[in-house]
Amino acid sequence: MKTSDHSRDADPIYKINVDLVLTPRATPTSLVVEHVSASGRRYSRDEQYTRSNLTFTPGRIEYYWNGTMARNSAYTMRGALWRNTGGWFYSEEQYRGGSKSFWMLSKCHPEQHEAD
Repeated sequence: MKTSDHSRDADPIYKINVDLVLTPRATPTSLVVEHVSASGRRYSRDEQYTRSNLTFTPGRIEYYWNGTMARNSAYTMRGALWRNTGGWFYSEEQYRGGSKSFWMLSKCHPEQHEAD
């Protein structure tokens, strides 16, 4: 993962779960994003950002969401999930008053399930 934030977070995010639901015609119906910290705390973007919408680029494997921070409407965020020859990628850009204040980019991989 690459990010613009180089601070030393006491409980850094180590994993981002992205769950995309599509119709049979590949129209997105849901894109759920959850950040997981090293201690196991979970942060749902659906809870953190309201007034959000989900869009896509017809004919391409590109999905986008944007929303307004629930606790501070000066912040907005745009997330993107896409696939190209390099695989799947997820990115986020946060804006404060129209100026970019944070960005991150991560290459995706299938979730590994533990054996019972």
